[in-house]
Amino acid sequence: MHKSLIVGLLVFSVMSPSAYAQPAWPANPIRIISPNPPGGENDLTARILAERLAPVLGQPVVVENKAGAGSRIASELVAKSPADGYILLYTGAPHTTNPGLFDKLPYDTVKDFDAIVRTILVPVALAVPASSSIRTAKEFLEQARANPQTITVASSGNGTGPHLAIGLFSASTGISLVHVPYKGVSPAVTDLVAAHVNAGMLGISNLHPFVASGKLRALAVVSPKRIPQLPSAPTMSELGYPQVDASGWFGLVGPAGLSRDIITRLNTEVNRILALPDVIKRLESAVLVPVGGSAQEFDRFIRQDIERWTKIIRQYGIKAD
Repeated sequence: MHKSLIVGLLVFSVMSPSAYAQPAWPANPIRIISPNPPGGENDLTARILAERLAPVLGQPVVVENKAGAGSRIASELVAKSPADGYILLYTGAPHTTNPGLFDKLPYDTVKDFDAIVRTILVPVALAVPASSSIRTAKEFLEQARANPQTITVASSGNGTGPHLAIGLFSASTGISLVHVPYKGVSPAVTDLVAAHVNAGMLGISNLHPFVASGKLRALAVVSPKRIPQLPSAPTMSELGYPQVDASGWFGLVGPAGLSRDIITRLNTEVNRILALPDVIKRLESAVLVPVGGSAQEFDRFIRQDIERWTKIIRQYGIKAD
């Protein structure tokens, strides 16, 4: 055989796609890491997505809870994992507040992750016990201005979204409140219902059952729009403070370097899932709002939210536990 022909065949065999063919993604189970313990809103919605993704992707999709350190443990795990689409992070608001709360993180929130899709909005509300003499947000503001540093307001902990909402609310309205941080949502709600604190700034999904049963009164929602489950509670924008927007959120990200095909596939499927009537119904029952959108939109949101919260955290000296 002619030497040039032999060389040509060798080159063809080296360059042939079949020589380096990779199995179609996904060829293995997919792990979604939740930075929260089982039973919460993050875990709930991660499992809704996982159970719906598995049939269409043709592989098991497993949710693993890696709680602790304000989501930093889970984030570091995923940031340092291979960018092959088999380990993803179902992150939330701490993803964009941690850069401002901590001088040093074991990962770069922008450079070490690829945004896939924002999934859920988690509205926050200002509420008081049913026994409180305060009936409206206007009365709350009037009483806080007349009696600075006397109204106690519960949050789910230092550096959490509700804590940031309290700080932003106080600074924007010019009132001075006493922040009472709890170790989680449940003890905060328990003490609020028992009137051991004057008010609470907490996730609506946690407050709603007690508002519905008449044990709590919702004064306002920290959300761009009114929440159907709390129709009488005005937004902060309606009260004249549009800058007070501290709603929580969840979204799916992966390690930096994910292929565009994997990002597009996951984005498409998650958007489809969020539009399913039974999924919408499950989210509404938990007072959670589906978002969706493109990966590019989510990436822009992350960058802008980091900038916004870093400025607010530094301006008002907010600290995390």
